[in-house]
Amino acid sequence: MICNEINMASRDILRNALLVYVDNIMRQSFYWNVLRTNLFITDISELKVRLEIVFTQSRYTNLRSFRRIGMNKVIKRLADELGFKEKYKTDVEFREVQKTKKDNWNESVEYGDCYVRYLIPRELYDQLEMLAVIDKGDYIKSLSAWK
Repeated sequence: MICNEINMASRDILRNALLVYVDNIMRQSFYWNVLRTNLFITDISELKVRLEIVFTQSRYTNLRSFRRIGMNKVIKRLADELGFKEKYKTDVEFREVQKTKKDNWNESVEYGDCYVRYLIPRELYDQLEMLAVIDKGDYIKSLSAWK
């Protein structure tokens, strides 16, 4: 039971560090009115780990091109700095841009979702998890500092 709690705690530390990392990269790409970032570790097996990064972005103009450029920057930095090779990427999906309804209190806002899914080797996941636990994720977070 204690071992399982330690694994969950170290997984949460890694998830939070990666979440800050990808969120900072996307926010550096463009000035977003609203950006929500989620990162899910959906499946851990003996050999592979499935990660899913989801961005919901809102912007009044030029949403389609900006989200593609931002997502490509995230993918490139994940490959260069953390070892997420191109062959580990299983899917990139851009959902249709939708518009919220205008009401008395809010203007209508365009928003769209971006997904990138990875299936990484367990060894890479274990290395990242150990690195995150040692320094509470500060090293991973610092990689996404403004460049």
